[in-house]
Amino acid sequence: MEQDLYNTTINHYGYLALLLVFSTLNLIYHYKSYCYYRERKPIQVQKKISKIYWLGVLCFNGVLFYSTISYLYSYVKFTEYDYFDFDTTYLLWYALQFFIFGSIGFLEFFLLRKRIKELRIEANRTDEIKSIGNSSI
Repeated sequence: MEQDLYNTTINHYGYLALLLVFSTLNLIYHYKSYCYYRERKPIQVQKKISKIYWLGVLCFNGVLFYSTISYLYSYVKFTEYDYFDFDTTYLLWYALQFFIFGSIGFLEFFLLRKRIKELRIEANRTDEIKSIGNSSI
């Protein structure tokens, strides 16, 4: 019994630590990619966002989807054993919130990635046009 409690506590702290790391990477990613959200073209298009931040965003949203599945599984188990309480209805509410935020996070990630690619292509075209008259043979 004591060993099971110890393993459960370690698992909970492990999930919290991973969530802390992924959410920190997610915040840093959003801070670094903020310049790409503007309507005007960003000043430093060539600035690259590290792959670890991209991975952090994907993992953070993946954890949100994992939490959704976990909450739905717990809700099914509670209803299966007729342990339906007012507190268990909150599981559905949490699952819905995590699903919505995870979906929005993935959608935002892929749309921003597409925008960055388009801005880089446009910046390369502009640089090529500017360098046409400056080339020496």
